[in-house]
Amino acid sequence: MEEIDELETCLEGLALAQVARNRAREALELARATALLSGAISGKNAEEREA
Repeated sequence: MEEIDELETCLEGLALAQVARNRAREALELARATALLSGAISGKNAEEREA
């Protein structure tokens, strides 16, 4: 019974780690999209200043 409890604890830890990994991945995707959008806006503003 003690082994089952230990396995359940490990599985819970794994599940929490997967959730954290998914959140980190989503945050990275959002940061990349924000950077791309910011770069596109900055590029457009630079073109407008040159014109």
